[in-house]
Amino acid sequence: EDHKKWRRLLDPMFAPKQVARLEAQVRDLARELIDGFAPTGKAELYEDFCTPLPCLIFLRLVGAPVEDLDFFLEFKEGVVHPKGETTEEIDADMAAAGGKLMEYFVGFLAEKRKNADSEDDVIANLIRSEIDGQPLAELDLVNILFLFMFAGLDTVTSSMSCIFGWLGRHPEERKRLAQDMSLITAAVEELLRYESPVPSGMRYPTEDIDLGDGLVIRAGEDINAFWASANVDPTFYDDALTVKLDRGRKDHMVFATGTHRCLGSHLARLELRLAVEELLKRIPDYTVDTAALTYDNCAVRAVENLWISFPPSSTR
Repeated sequence: EDHKKWRRLLDPMFAPKQVARLEAQVRDLARELIDGFAPTGKAELYEDFCTPLPCLIFLRLVGAPVEDLDFFLEFKEGVVHPKGETTEEIDADMAAAGGKLMEYFVGFLAEKRKNADSEDDVIANLIRSEIDGQPLAELDLVNILFLFMFAGLDTVTSSMSCIFGWLGRHPEERKRLAQDMSLITAAVEELLRYESPVPSGMRYPTEDIDLGDGLVIRAGEDINAFWASANVDPTFYDDALTVKLDRGRKDHMVFATGTHRCLGSHLARLELRLAVEELLKRIPDYTVDTAALTYDNCAVRAVENLWISFPPSSTR
């Protein structure tokens, strides 16, 4: 019941019509980042574009100052990708970064409350909202900020890196998209299906499930649902292991389904489409250093060390 209450509150804030209002802002943020490396003729896309863009969008979405990006990136990384040689070191690194972010979020919320009545970002709206006739508690708001960060930043960064990595390895297909931008929406869906940047997720059955042949999953047991396998199911997709950029199907499992379907799926789709459009408008022809690519498959699939080279461009 609690989950349903939260979804009823949050779902309208991420509905297609609401998300569409962000398009101009997302385009501008993407263009500004591209401005930073386009004149140099080279970039490491993971760090220069795929990581900061979703974070900037997050800051805009919640009404935080974009000037806080460097601070936010540093401590977001510590929470999402803690470092250390032992479990104890990793836990300590995560705890330290989490403490800094908690401090930041509490201070941010205190400032946000001063003008929440006149602002229209997600957090200002939540401050004015109620559940069961009561305003949201401070801890609830902090937890929502952490939820948005965990669920919406690393996943979009990873998806973006997978898409640009694939396009870099398939120049003819990339050229096709650059020449006909109307294909990009379908191409993003197909590359999400094929790459499956979030390959699996946990589910817990509410009742026993009898799969036959003596195999029974008991209520409450862990199920690791491999969405990546479903996304290449040959009984569901024709030629499932082949990328067809004009396949045009959105019925993949990248955003899961049912009660726990990804809250931010419409925003993620917008971010990815606009990121591809803006990069290919500005840098339609780039070469990937395939020898440098690093594939991180821990929780989410990302392509790091995504070095590209291209003819320098000084104008939009």
